[in-house]
Amino acid sequence: MVHGPMNSVTAPARDRALSRGALCVGVVALALAHAQLLLFEPGVGESEGLERALFEPTSAAPLAVIVCWLWMLWVRGPRLRGFAGQESPALGAMVLAAGGALSIWAHYVAWLPLLVPSLAIASLGSALLLSGARAMRTLLYPAAFLMLAMPLPTPLVNAVAYPAQLANAAVVGWALSWVGFDVSVWGDLIRVDDTIAQVIEGCTGLRSLMTTLMAACIYTELTWHDRGRSLVLIGLSPLIAILANFIRILSIIFNPFASLSTIHTAQGLIMIVGSVFLLALVDVGLARVWKTEAQPHLVVEPARGHPSLAVSLAFAFMTVAIALACLAGPRWSAPADRGDVPLTTILNRDPGWAVTGFKPDYQFLGSVRFDTFIAHRMTRPGSPEVKMLVAADHRLDPALGLGSRKAAIPGRGGEVLERPPSLSAPYPWMDVEIVRLPGETRLVYFWSKGRASLGHEVFRSTLALDRGPFRRPGRAAFVQLSTPIHGGLAKASRRLAEVVETLRPDFVNTGLWMD
Repeated sequence: MVHGPMNSVTAPARDRALSRGALCVGVVALALAHAQLLLFEPGVGESEGLERALFEPTSAAPLAVIVCWLWMLWVRGPRLRGFAGQESPALGAMVLAAGGALSIWAHYVAWLPLLVPSLAIASLGSALLLSGARAMRTLLYPAAFLMLAMPLPTPLVNAVAYPAQLANAAVVGWALSWVGFDVSVWGDLIRVDDTIAQVIEGCTGLRSLMTTLMAACIYTELTWHDRGRSLVLIGLSPLIAILANFIRILSIIFNPFASLSTIHTAQGLIMIVGSVFLLALVDVGLARVWKTEAQPHLVVEPARGHPSLAVSLAFAFMTVAIALACLAGPRWSAPADRGDVPLTTILNRDPGWAVTGFKPDYQFLGSVRFDTFIAHRMTRPGSPEVKMLVAADHRLDPALGLGSRKAAIPGRGGEVLERPPSLSAPYPWMDVEIVRLPGETRLVYFWSKGRASLGHEVFRSTLALDRGPFRRPGRAAFVQLSTPIHGGLAKASRRLAEVVETLRPDFVNTGLWMD
């Protein structure tokens, strides 16, 4: 007679204990599936360490973002517990499965940045599955913040970095000349009196903008007043980042020790601290002119129930399956034989020119990265040189990209001049440019192959589609030929056209010819 009531009391307690255990198993499984994010060091470029993490446009600071994201989850813990028992199993399972599928794909193609949106989606799906739509809405802000751990797609950086460099150089040059300095601007170079400074990609402000946006999100969390003011502060953070980046460029120009990497990085860190200080000043100003009632940040409601054992077990089962598929699933391997002819076969015979190699200016090229190239300087008596840079990307690393306007510029400080209507390349698919560099003006022939539209390239790069069954055949490549304009455009054009025809069999053999 006694055992019946005791069983009726202990059964719910036992179910709650099993439910908590299943939840712990599920959380650990999700952590294991995304653990490699802690080892993720994105970015390509000449800089290293903090300089790369905080200022390279193709980089990110995933560890810092993840730590802040975990803190946001912890702060929202009491509110989430109030939604216990309001689960939405069907929709939650679908969202969690979507995040899991993205995680499995990230491991399959070995492209760790995809673990960032995977973790964000999986966290939303878990909240929806276990505690319903209100719990998912509570985690929307942290999930959006987590996306700051993902580096910008290289094709997008290729498209916007160089215009941003030129714009920064032009604005800084105008500002300095307006206050009385003797200033000249050549493309991405600024000459102030006897000092020449280059606005590199790390000074475009793209990465600084992301860092300032991250700081604004953390600041509004710590100093919450109301939703409207927080959104205004976050919305103003890009303008603050642009101003801070402008000041940073000025500090680099006038600091004689700015070429030292530690000093360069320290100036950037000071600008980040200054950005946060500006955010605080703007917040104080808003408080004076925009008087609103303070709103509670995270309203905590009493729990109306407990996660059901069935839903908790389903959560554990799904997450364990995701983790096993991530950690023990198959991995894509690059084809051993890509079937293309090496670029070194170009000019692998006597072309009638003396040929020497040169090193590409990686500082200027920035996010323009490739996995193979040849760089030749061709000379012969009585004729100006012809420089040739041929670069290719087999699309095995989504962090590489050839889509920048810089690929058609022979070097730093280049300005594209207006060309006369009579000037044309020997083939309609070639681009022809007149580029003024410090000390000389060059005629450039340029063409690229194997690249799609910007949107298409961003989509494929983000999902690493060329590292799997959706891989495109062949490689992306560009050819840049340039020569000084000595003796007029007609002679320079004939010189480049002669080189093109001489090397045409090599270009055809390597698959770089467009016909």
